[in-house]
Amino acid sequence: MERKEEYIIEKMLEKDLDFHIHLWNQDLNTTFRFYYGHDYYSPLILKKDNKLAGIGHQLLFEKTCWLGMIVVLEEHRNQGLGRKLTEALLDLGKEMGCVSQLLFATDMGEPVYRKLGFTLREMYINYKAPDKLPQIESSDVYHYHPDDFESIISIDKQITGENRLEFLKMFINNCFVFKPKETVEGFLLIDLGMGLIQAQNNQAGLALMNQKVLLGKKDFIIPESNVVARDYLKSLGYFSGIRIPSMVFGQNLFTDFSAIYSRGTGYSG
Repeated sequence: MERKEEYIIEKMLEKDLDFHIHLWNQDLNTTFRFYYGHDYYSPLILKKDNKLAGIGHQLLFEKTCWLGMIVVLEEHRNQGLGRKLTEALLDLGKEMGCVSQLLFATDMGEPVYRKLGFTLREMYINYKAPDKLPQIESSDVYHYHPDDFESIISIDKQITGENRLEFLKMFINNCFVFKPKETVEGFLLIDLGMGLIQAQNNQAGLALMNQKVLLGKKDFIIPESNVVARDYLKSLGYFSGIRIPSMVFGQNLFTDFSAIYSRGTGYSG
């Protein structure tokens, strides 16, 4: 009798980092390699007959974790494997004491996540830049200094409700802060995805948005609740595109979406 090939999901080992999946204008292998080996990082691999069939990963920040990069190769789809990968990541998060599991959903993934018990937190909107943009500088935006680090972590925790110190530290060397006097009022991590911006007030947020454009990252993904940021982009000629649901499984922690002026990535917000 011919042996039936079975799918298995297991923790990704370093030897598994030889895959190349091109999606969302990037090779996902680059992201997995960048985070691999960090304590907060847990990647999984789906295999059939010991060959790659899918991937997914999780970033754990104490009581919260982010699921992302959940992909099943096309030839293995329509068998419920995306659901199984997501369930495996959820189980892993529960084992590690996570009470809030977060993700951004694609059109393909959203129905799967809803059936698993995820609910909508916030809708994000993708804004594409016009051909020409003004180059606006602010005298109160400075390159990061190590003395700013505690303020940046404090702002992030205040806005997201998460403790992401070790994660944010990876991007801190190319950080910009809005600091009109002696106090940091907002920050831009230009190397975190599209460039994460969080700010305690609109003056700081808009100045850092201008700084992001100056540094060449002109597109934005903005929470629907941040009306000031959205109106500012429209005034510059930006046009809105797809809407991206931010979803949660478990406890819906408080996040001040009106203080997020640019989403960094789909797997950490």
